[in-house]
Amino acid sequence: MKYLIVLLLFLTYPIYAFSIENIDKKELECINNTSSTYEMLKCTDNAEKAWFKEINKYRKEIKKILPVNDYNLFIESEKQWDNYRQSHFKFISNSIDKKEGTMYRNVAKGIQNTLVKQHALFLKEYYQILID
Repeated sequence: MKYLIVLLLFLTYPIYAFSIENIDKKELECINNTSSTYEMLKCTDNAEKAWFKEINKYRKEIKKILPVNDYNLFIESEKQWDNYRQSHFKFISNSIDKKEGTMYRNVAKGIQNTLVKQHALFLKEYYQILID
């Protein structure tokens, strides 16, 4: 079961499959140190929270760089992304969480985590472009 969850996590990380970030390493170590699907769920939840911190960090850094007009556009796009994320989270919960078996909660959380991770990595890349 543990190996299935780890495999599913790898499959949900299409952008940087071979470049595992520190957050990913901590999540995988956490998952590898437990056999409980509930504890695995907590590992992925902690990773998601860490990715949200990265999003907030890069939002603040981008604010320091952009002129006011550009920053206002950026904030508007971030609000739209937040709406998109909330809508996807709701969809994921409504569709996958209904399946029988505790592993499906972990799969749903893994998909949600990937969505947040991808945005954090996008903001990091965008920030790097702005400072170059």
